[in-house]
Formats: sequence, structure tokens, C-alpha cells
Amino acid sequence: MNEPRTLNLNGVDPDRAFKNAAIYKKRGLVNARIAKDAERITTTLKDGTVETTNTAQSGDVIVTNPMGEEYVMPMEKFAARYEPTDASGVF
Repeated sequence: MNEPRTLNLNGVDPDRAFKNAAIYKKRGLVNARIAKDAERITTTLKDGTVETTNTAQSGDVIVTNPMGEEYVMPMEKFAARYEPTDASGVF
């Protein structure tokens, strides 16, 4: 198995470093549903810390990751990042 690699940004232009960094694709399952218009979602981390609160717009997607955190994502961004599975609502 490959070991994780780090990107040392000490004394380096971060924009240039990230531009030349390897790109990785994260694998995992999430649940997703279409948001209700003006639905408010509070993203709360596993430790109880409130990360952010957002209001969904019509057509946005509410994503629930494996740790239970919910967040709002525009449909276009969701469709570009996630692939459907055979299970309803699981991507």
C-alpha cells in the first residue's frame, strides 16, 4: 500500500506547489437528497463543534457523510464529484 505523501510549503509559493501537486480521488459512500427550498443546514462535526450554517437554494443537494455531518452543495458541484450506486440516495 502506498504511504501518504506530504506537501512541504515552507518557503514555497503555495499556488505553485498545489498546481504541481498530485491529484487524488477520495472514495467513500455518502447519502444525498434534494434540499427543500430555503432549508437551513447546520454542519456539526463529530465532536459537536458547529462548523457552519447554510441555507439551501432550490435544486441544491444535502449531503450526509459517513460521520453524520450534513452540508449543502449545489447540484452541479455534486454531480461532478459523486457517482450514484445501486442503492437509493447513496452515492
